Amino acid sequence: MGKGLKYEKYQKEWKELYESEMSFRKIGQLYKIDAKTVNRTLEGLVEIRPKSPWDKYVDEWY
Repeated sequence: MGKGLKYEKYQKEWKELYESEMSFRKIGQLYKIDAKTVNRTLEGLVEIRPKSPWDKYVDEWY
């Protein structure tokens, strides 16, 4: 099995979970894997949300 293909079969399912507001960490916990594995598997397939809820206000503040 080539590098990066181990979790490829989960891409569609994880993409749907992430787009329904579930975090990489929560998806990882659900599948008993590290959040970084989920992140790498979905890289390029989803637009990664900012971690901080305050990021959307930064432009207004500065």
